[in-house]
Amino acid sequence: MRLNFLSASLVNVQQTVLFSAEGAVVVNGPHPARYALRKLLVYGERSGGFAAKSNNDLVRTGCLLSLPKERRPWEVEEAWADLIGRGKSWLTRTKQGLQAADKAFPELTLRDWLKLPGEQ
Repeated sequence: MRLNFLSASLVNVQQTVLFSAEGAVVVNGPHPARYALRKLLVYGERSGGFAAKSNNDLVRTGCLLSLPKERRPWEVEEAWADLIGRGKSWLTRTKQGLQAADKAFPELTLRDWLKLPGEQ
């Protein structure tokens, strides 16, 4: 897996708290919308023996996009515009992931919400 696709997740990094039996710790992490959309991109990158991981990418995408779609859609739309504007290879992989996620989570109507260049 190429690490250059991580750059989209590193925009708008946020602080959050993780809890464990030993206590709490503040960590920096990607914005949930950017993380979810990156999973669409990664889905288009995986093949062969990584098919099971591809399905996990789709599940994460569906889970992480359901709430922001209802409450903060502009955050996802801003991250989407950034992601699909990063070049042809990014767009190709993201398109593959979007098609698969739309089939896996039809109730989210992702293709109606997240438009690709040239779509109305």
